[in-house]
Amino acid sequence: MFRFVQSWVRRLFEGRTTEPRQWGMVLGLWVLVAACMAYLIAPASVLPLIMSDLGIGPAAASWIVSVLFGMMVLASFPTGLALDRFDNRVATTGATALFLACGVWGWRVAADGSFGWLLVSRALAGIGVVLAWNAAANLCGRAFGTDLRATVLGIFTASAPAGFVIGQITGPRIAARYGWPAIFVAYGLLAAVGLGLFLLSTAGTEFSRRETPSIDGLQMRSIIADRRVWHVATMGFMAYSLYVFMNSWMPTYLAEEFGLSLADSGLAVALFPAVGILSRSGGGVISDKYFAARRKPVFLLSFVVTAPLVALIAVVETPLLLFGLVVLSGLFIQLSHGVLYTYVRELVEPNVAGTATALLTTVSVFGSFSAPIVAGGLIEYTGTFLLAFGYGVLVAVIGVSLAWFAPESGPV
Repeated sequence: MFRFVQSWVRRLFEGRTTEPRQWGMVLGLWVLVAACMAYLIAPASVLPLIMSDLGIGPAAASWIVSVLFGMMVLASFPTGLALDRFDNRVATTGATALFLACGVWGWRVAADGSFGWLLVSRALAGIGVVLAWNAAANLCGRAFGTDLRATVLGIFTASAPAGFVIGQITGPRIAARYGWPAIFVAYGLLAAVGLGLFLLSTAGTEFSRRETPSIDGLQMRSIIADRRVWHVATMGFMAYSLYVFMNSWMPTYLAEEFGLSLADSGLAVALFPAVGILSRSGGGVISDKYFAARRKPVFLLSFVVTAPLVALIAVVETPLLLFGLVVLSGLFIQLSHGVLYTYVRELVEPNVAGTATALLTTVSVFGSFSAPIVAGGLIEYTGTFLLAFGYGVLVAVIGVSLAWFAPESGPV
């Protein structure tokens, strides 16, 4: 098996010149973003504990996850404009510092039982998270040529599901040992390690130097008015809505409908983002090597398979079958995530790629923000999960139609 993987990797990078520092930078950013995403999703794995201790219902509890996404929506585009003008290395360092400070603050106010201040700390942490994400995607896109860009960005975006796996598995265990407020500070050390590796790999290099003139007002308006960028961004909204809907409410679904403990349900749901480590990386490889660098077919495949899988998850009653469907849905929902960031960069000129990436992130994260709230409201209103899963199926069907009419990549 090891020899097969080794041979596959060798063929993938055959004839392509890369430097160890390039991959060190990707690894550092990968670890940093994984820590951010573990912090983001960890509350979802212990929502019943939080609701019980704070005396809140599902709709209010969903804001502990969604408020961070909401701030990411608001902050993404402004940070993207800044990244097309300033040193992305400095931006990544500042973003990490903000994330660490908000984690410590969130831990303290959560321990005091202050729901409002906890939401504020999470909202401010969202600024650091989205700045780190946009800067990292921008840096990874710049550091490699077009023949490897989708593959590298696919590998980088796999940090998000890896972080979700870490958060879903460790969240209940940290809560059991140290109390649930500790989940807001527990992932700071991992973020610091990632930042350190990134800084070491980029010291004395030009990875964060702007290679093209800064964006001006006319170019910014052209990005905002570009229908192709908005089309890809809307597909991102659908893809991330599905992803966060499944991650945020599946632990509670398994605990309430199948009687699993929070630790067991968190471990089971961790399978969903876990397969994304493979599918996000694989989506870029499939696009680069098997679809001749075309991005559209990957999205079509992702949404077409996802719709019936989500419908089946809502009705199966056998835990083993349910786990299998969760794995498959995680594989196909995330297949397009890494390709998104390559896709949008290829629709615009290089000097506005950071802004286009930020617009994509804004719209995609709005899907992440809205999905837990919509699902939580449907669950609270109906008292069941059935209508919430119907919402998931509808999102996937809309994604199919968007993918069918998606533009081909390449700037006009």
